[in-house]
Amino acid sequence: MALSSSDTGTTGVDSPAAPRPTRGLLPLLLAGNAAMYALYVGVPGILLALQIEGIDPANKVANFGLVSGVSAIFATVFNPVAGALSDRSGRRNPWILAGGLLAIPVMFLLGSADTILLVMIAWCLGQAVMNVYQAALTSVVPDRVPLAARGRASAAVGLGLPVGSTVVALLVPALSASWTAMLVFSVVNGLGFGCYMAVDTALVTMVLPRAEDAARDMGVLNIANAGPQIVAPFVASLIVSASGGYPALFLVAAVLSVLGALAVRPIRSVR
Repeated sequence: MALSSSDTGTTGVDSPAAPRPTRGLLPLLLAGNAAMYALYVGVPGILLALQIEGIDPANKVANFGLVSGVSAIFATVFNPVAGALSDRSGRRNPWILAGGLLAIPVMFLLGSADTILLVMIAWCLGQAVMNVYQAALTSVVPDRVPLAARGRASAAVGLGLPVGSTVVALLVPALSASWTAMLVFSVVNGLGFGCYMAVDTALVTMVLPRAEDAARDMGVLNIANAGPQIVAPFVASLIVSASGGYPALFLVAAVLSVLGALAVRPIRSVR
């Protein structure tokens, strides 16, 4: 979604109640985002696929696409809804705490699932509680950080992905047939996406129309992340099945990444 000053009447939102960020806020943002991305990278990126393969090896690609696509619907719905509710309550910390604590038993439930249906139900619950957590966490920057300091805060948020990915990668070295190749891929992918996240978070907070609705609006913007995840698993499984492997899937992903970068150009109100 591209917003400009003509759409919003402003070139950015600085919450009237936003004080200077407390000294410990940036490390907490880094830790909170690293924990979130460790789960997002580790579970759907590695553990979920292995669990599904162990249950039904013959249909692992189709089943993984099904579970990922259905669960993405929960992510798409719960993120903006939780954001709007946290806006209404006027508080973020209870929502962050609730989402994080609820994720613990849900992950235990997911780990004990032994059928595709149970895996799907558990991961849908996981997507729901983690998007409650994410909706509140992503609203901390526009709530508590003034515009002049959002670059540093967004860098802390952006570092969450490579840090979380590295933690997961170090925990599961035995899961890759080619550890060196996966390590190189993870480093390059993490650095690239981390840089993107740092800039993207700052940019998004600067084009929000109203500080009072920051979590709701961030939740709506997060639909741009979660929405395609409904379709992508099914498309990915078709590409892998049709091509007989994953190289074609990575090629398509690279092309889409370039197109996504070009899509930022219409944003004129912030440079």
